[in-house]
Amino acid sequence: MTQRVTRVQVVITVALLLGATTVTGTGIVSDRGKLGQTTIEHQNGTTNQLTPQDTTQLRAEEIHIRKDVSDSAAVTAQIIHSEYEKNYIRLGGVVNDSINESRVVQKIKHIANRYEKIDTKTQKLLSEYYTGRLSGRKLLTHLLLVQKQAESLSNVKNSIENRDNVADEIKERADSLEESVIVEQPALRLVDGVITGNLSSIDLYMVSGNSSLILSSVNNNSYFRQATLYSGRNLTAPDQFRNTTFWGAGNAYDYLIGQDFYPWALAEGNLESITVGRDETSVYSQIYKFEILHSQGKITTYFDGGTKNIFHEAQRKPINEQPVTARRVNGTSDIIAAVNKTVPSGPMQISVTDTSGKPIPGATVRISGALINGTITSMTDPHGSVHTIQPYGRFTVKIITPEGHKASLSSL
Repeated sequence: MTQRVTRVQVVITVALLLGATTVTGTGIVSDRGKLGQTTIEHQNGTTNQLTPQDTTQLRAEEIHIRKDVSDSAAVTAQIIHSEYEKNYIRLGGVVNDSINESRVVQKIKHIANRYEKIDTKTQKLLSEYYTGRLSGRKLLTHLLLVQKQAESLSNVKNSIENRDNVADEIKERADSLEESVIVEQPALRLVDGVITGNLSSIDLYMVSGNSSLILSSVNNNSYFRQATLYSGRNLTAPDQFRNTTFWGAGNAYDYLIGQDFYPWALAEGNLESITVGRDETSVYSQIYKFEILHSQGKITTYFDGGTKNIFHEAQRKPINEQPVTARRVNGTSDIIAAVNKTVPSGPMQISVTDTSGKPIPGATVRISGALINGTITSMTDPHGSVHTIQPYGRFTVKIITPEGHKASLSSL
């Protein structure tokens, strides 16, 4: 059972290295000004904080992902295993108390450097994708491999004991880099599900801006979205949430509430609970993760204490709980087509019925637009509906029934 959290009295559940602890968010943050993130904007009435302001500067496409005829799952597993073994051998195996202090410091520094290289390469490839020099599929392949590499590094790092005498600044760098790379990625998990054979296929909507990436998809009656703003971090800057004696979780929470980042999700009557930290969150890290449960689903957001910016957010919401912001209907003497819109990169429902209101299954639905890079093609389910992702920009929906009846809605 969840506990309702209010602005007046809030309890944050913090998962520390030594076990679950509870702290009260009463810290004071001196800077109450609005964030200066020029590439994102608030979307009132939604739970999307990281949203492009200028849609003319985006690269976007819909990618249909299915498991290749080759055994990609086995190949991927082999790569992951090889990467783990390579990291393990390079770092000399499990570090225990018999290893001297300087060796422990060296290994932790090496792991931090590896995280930094992974992150730098990811941003380089994102830039190549944005400028058209890299395909979306290759970028996704890299992102999947990066997560496996990061997780293997994390396993090796967690096996290192005797960190008590390691300087705090070394632990801060290593832990902050780790927690900025290993974040919740629900849309990417769907891609991994296809590769490993747990899912047959998915349609993924990719949106890239300057130093940013949004991935969203609809699967099994749920909506998944993740957004990353790489320029929203500065891990070399001092943690502005931390005070001299304790991790800055309370200050970060107060900032989240005070800045009204998610006004709809945090509103009384919508908010169910807020949890900060993951299972093994480090008190040395300047990354602050908040999991917000609200009446329409869950959003997980990540702050960097160096910038006080949100740099990553992840969402999972049931599609039947999403409010419709606009509805367009068009029909002929044979069929009626309706489009229920939410927000760009959010879920969208298209329904097809005959003039009596009876659903038409098996109708072909094609969506085209400038920020799709092709055509999204789907078929209506037994209820005469298609759930997909609403693209950015203007788009057109064209429908043809199994009997050949046609309808269209343009300039949506």
